[in-house]
Amino acid sequence: MAFDELYIANRMLIKVGAETMSSFPNKLTKTGRLTQAVYDGIVFEVFGMNIPWKFATTRAQLIEITDPAVAFGWDHQFALPELIVRNLGTVDEQDDMINYPYKREMIMTVANNRTRVTPVYLTDQDEMFIRYVVWLTDPASWPGWFQALVIAKGAKELLWSVKKDDFKSLDLRKELEDAISAAKGANGSEDMETGDNLMDLDMGNTDILNATDLIAGRTGNRHRFNFRSINRT
Repeated sequence: MAFDELYIANRMLIKVGAETMSSFPNKLTKTGRLTQAVYDGIVFEVFGMNIPWKFATTRAQLIEITDPAVAFGWDHQFALPELIVRNLGTVDEQDDMINYPYKREMIMTVANNRTRVTPVYLTDQDEMFIRYVVWLTDPASWPGWFQALVIAKGAKELLWSVKKDDFKSLDLRKELEDAISAAKGANGSEDMETGDNLMDLDMGNTDILNATDLIAGRTGNRHRFNFRSINRT
C-alpha cells in the first residue's frame, strides 16, 4: 500500500463518511476540492504543534546574509532553513543547547517591480546553529501514529464542510484527542535525554504507558508506578 497524499486524504474522507477519490489533488468533486483546499494547512498545523516531533527534527548551520547589510544594531543576520516549521532552540557544533540573544525578522527587497521576502534571524553571534522541526511533505516518511494524527485532525476539520453530524463530530473530537495522546507517547520514546547522573530527563516510557491507558480506555493507577520515583543511585 502506498502511504501517499491520496491515502491520507481518502482516510480523512472515510472517517467523515464521504466518497473517496481516485486521485489527489482532485478538483472534479466537491469533497475533492474541499480536501485539497485544507490538506496542506492541516499537515503544516500538525507539524507546528507544540511538540518537538523527533522523527522530523534536524540541525543546521544557518547561512549568513551580507547583502543587504544587517541593520538595527545587530552584527549578523542568517537566513532560515527551507521547510522550517518550528525552531526548537540554538545549539553549538556539538548539538548542546546554548542561549544567546537573537530576533526573528524579515528582509524585504524589491527587484523588477517584485517584492521578495526573506525571513532571517538577527544576532551578534558570528555563526548560528539551530535545532528545528522540518516539514516532511511525503506521508511515507511519517510514522504510523503521526499519519493517524493528521488523518484525525483532517477528518475533524472536514466534517462540517462535507456533512453536518453532531454525533460524528463528538466521535471525531474524541478520536483526535486520543490520537494526540498516542502521538505524544510514541514521540517520547524516540530518544532519551539524560542529566549528568545519566537519569532519564525525557520520561518517554511513562508517556507511552499513559498514552496506552488512554487508548485502551483505562483510568487506573498506572501513575503509581512512575519511573521518576525510582531511586537510581
